[in-house]
Amino acid sequence: MRGPHTLSLHSAYLDQDLGVEEMRHVAAHLEVCRPCEADLRRMERTRALLRDLPPPRPRANFWEAAYRRLEREEAIPLPWWRRLSMPQRSALVLAPAVLAMLAAVLLSIPDPAPQPALYGPDHVDALIDAHMRARAAQPLVDQGPVRMIMVDARSGE
Repeated sequence: MRGPHTLSLHSAYLDQDLGVEEMRHVAAHLEVCRPCEADLRRMERTRALLRDLPPPRPRANFWEAAYRRLEREEAIPLPWWRRLSMPQRSALVLAPAVLAMLAAVLLSIPDPAPQPALYGPDHVDALIDAHMRARAAQPLVDQGPVRMIMVDARSGE
């Protein structure tokens, strides 16, 4: 006998589910180990017997009884929490709820305060005053544009 017994590999050996090296190892072991060879032959005979058995057939009223049982189970109303877990119905229930929550969130957001128009004929004087105040705060900036704005502002009045 060479090496440990290969009993755990016999089924896979018969199915040819082993790799090349494992197949060779088991084949070599079976040549020298009579107990493992006898176990493999018993397994082959058992498989042959099982293959020759007719396929199992359900009893005559099996399908009728199964359908009756299904009908009885469908007739029992499910609790509401079980019905919510059913995908078709839960979509019908959850979609309006999600839309209502989205609407509530959107309606709760405050509107921003309306901003006054910064440009236009009504605000020219305010813009000029703001510009003049900014220039007065920075006296080292070139005064050419300031004089030009002041002259333009006076000629426009």
